Amino acid sequence: MEAEEYEQIPWSNLVAETEPTVDRRLYIAAAAIGAVVVVFLAARLFGTATPSAAPPSPEATPQTVAPAAVDSSLPMPAVVAEPIGSVSEADLMAD
Repeated sequence: MEAEEYEQIPWSNLVAETEPTVDRRLYIAAAAIGAVVVVFLAARLFGTATPSAAPPSPEATPQTVAPAAVDSSLPMPAVVAEPIGSVSEADLMAD
């Protein structure tokens, strides 16, 4: 009778070697960029109005202050005539 031979194979060699298809750092970077975009959009949506925004039209706001009295001692500005060489719309439309 022949002697039996026992082989020892480590468990780490029996497990199939699988690598993740996508690096986890890419998921982390994408999540960080997404969070920045969401915070930026939320700040724009819920933030206060910036000073560079257009002021409301004067017709929309009621005037609560009475106009000041006109001082007749001050000279009134003269009416400015049209500059020489200006062309009216009617002149442009004429053939």
